[in-house]
Amino acid sequence: MDEFNDDFCDCRNAKSDEPGTSACSFGTFLCEKSQHPTDAHFVPAMFVNDGVCDCCDGSDEYNTPWKCKDLCEDLAL
Repeated sequence: MDEFNDDFCDCRNAKSDEPGTSACSFGTFLCEKSQHPTDAHFVPAMFVNDGVCDCCDGSDEYNTPWKCKDLCEDLAL
């Protein structure tokens, strides 16, 4: 379990060990929060730490010098 979300792509074929990081270049990043509280979604890893807040809480920009504003509650329907 130590290899899960450790920012290193251990499962290169499945890419399933890094849903919370961008370590697997063709993997995905899990936005745990969403505009709808029950609807988490995935962002392609290539869009993580790219300077654009793709997750409504900005969690995809965890390794940038700025913080994204958490807009999840504002966007909830």
